[in-house]
Amino acid sequence: MRRFAVHLWRLWLGGVITAMTVWGVGALYYDGPANELLRSMLAAAFGLGTLGAFVWLLHRRRTLVVFALVWVLLLAWWSTIRPSNARHW
Repeated sequence: MRRFAVHLWRLWLGGVITAMTVWGVGALYYDGPANELLRSMLAAAFGLGTLGAFVWLLHRRRTLVVFALVWVLLLAWWSTIRPSNARHW
């Protein structure tokens, strides 16, 4: 039973991390730097970096801590964006 709970926990955590990563990639691509190439590269680096870190690194807890710190920085940046109705729709 304990083994099942651990697998269920890992599956849930993987889903949450995947959702956070997809949102982060979208946020960077949608409202990143004005340069489209740089914006695309940042979004790809975030997505591929997260994937690579969780697939190939052996220190899962350390990886979670670093991911959480990067996520907090991403949210801090996102919260500085001022809303505007003067954009091209």
